[in-house]
Amino acid sequence: MRYLLTVITIVIALASSPVAADQKDKRLPPLFDQLSEDIDNAQAHSLELKIWSIWLESGNSDIDELMQQGMMALTVGGYRHAIRLFSEIVERAPDYAEGWNKRATVFYLIGHHRESIDDVEHTLALEPRHFGAIAGLGLNLEALGEKQEAIDAYREALAVNPHLQRIRDRLDHLVKELEDQAI
Repeated sequence: MRYLLTVITIVIALASSPVAADQKDKRLPPLFDQLSEDIDNAQAHSLELKIWSIWLESGNSDIDELMQQGMMALTVGGYRHAIRLFSEIVERAPDYAEGWNKRATVFYLIGHHRESIDDVEHTLALEPRHFGAIAGLGLNLEALGEKQEAIDAYREALAVNPHLQRIRDRLDHLVKELEDQAI
């Protein structure tokens, strides 16, 4: 039960964060550089919000409106509607990483882990530093029982953003679980 609550908390935090993706924005590199430094939680949270905010900027008002509608549907549990909206985004703006990432989130929430992983892969092809997508990959792999692969994904997410405490907790839990099984 605790695991389920942790997963739900992580997914909601990642899904409800202001997100989107002009992954080529020149403001991102210095933010990622700062995020990798030894900073306190408040500073890390502020940097994360700035990154998510930039990712949410599609540069197209129609896409931004669809994103807002999709995020609202996601927030209230309208998963089918959210999938339709995010699917429209990826069809109309296939180079917009956050459209793929949001649809991946919904697929994860409804247990369509392989579809979620496919969308995470699209996200990461466009924005390899997308720590939310990398963490989501780990959650999907863990749900599929692919524990070592989930560990690898969690480590990769933490390499990009070492301040993801819930992901660090999942990583520690899985590492301990595999160590206990090896004994």
